[in-house]
Amino acid sequence: MYDKKIAYVHYIKNDGLMGNAGHVKVMLRGNGMSIEVYIRDMQILPNGYYRIKSIDENLLEDKIHIEKGQAVYKKRINVDKCEKGQVPAGIKIEINENEYLEAVWQAEEKQSVEIREEVQIAETRAAEKRVEAPREVEPKVEVKKEWTAEKEETLAKSGNAWSQLTFSVPTEVYEEKWKELCKKYEIVHPFGNQDEYISIAPKDFIIFPEKYQNLVNNSFLLHGYYNYQHIILGRKEDGGKNIYYIGVPGVYYEREKMVAIMFGFEGFECGDKRANNGGFGYYMRRVEL
Repeated sequence: MYDKKIAYVHYIKNDGLMGNAGHVKVMLRGNGMSIEVYIRDMQILPNGYYRIKSIDENLLEDKIHIEKGQAVYKKRINVDKCEKGQVPAGIKIEINENEYLEAVWQAEEKQSVEIREEVQIAETRAAEKRVEAPREVEPKVEVKKEWTAEKEETLAKSGNAWSQLTFSVPTEVYEEKWKELCKKYEIVHPFGNQDEYISIAPKDFIIFPEKYQNLVNNSFLLHGYYNYQHIILGRKEDGGKNIYYIGVPGVYYEREKMVAIMFGFEGFECGDKRANNGGFGYYMRRVEL
């Protein structure tokens, strides 16, 4: 038997999700199970050893050393020794009484149900919007056309999904408004090159026309924002005209991509790198200013 799972590590404080703290790789082969924990960007934690344990049945209990917000922990478990044939369903790293890091990987079916429910809610909201203002809702068919098998092959070769997307570019040029936004918001370089973006949050969506402001209720967008605490807004010149787009941070996986499509996102951008499974980048969607 062989199985492999990857799960996010979430930073929880006072029962609230504070952000993403890394990921966990779990590999189950034969009677052995290996767990690899990668913690990053947790400089908020003092250097030291923290208790790490399984979230069920005390199948794992150990110490993990976090230094300068980073940690790598690897453990192999003999599955035969687990009671009733169970294996850990997740891990928890205790920080304080109401503060911990947690990753769950045995809730795949539950997560799938939750995603389907979120999609149904999103589709219901979209249907209601179509009744109220049919011209303000973008047809889903146009989004799905961007992810054909032929397109996948092209994107894989280029490593730059956004450059392959085709849009109906508005005729208006929003140069002055863009300059004002660049003065007001922090300028960032998420891909490590010269491309400039601004960092925004859902509360800032008032800068968009009314038809885009309902994105503050987009579950996929909110999930990415609460994990990484930012969204990017950038522009790309095409034929002398500017295309504006938002990017939601996330990790590229086939399943994640399909969820992104369901919530109206049209591409995955990771700079000059190729979009590989487990690679960090941004799920993109065109907007207007």
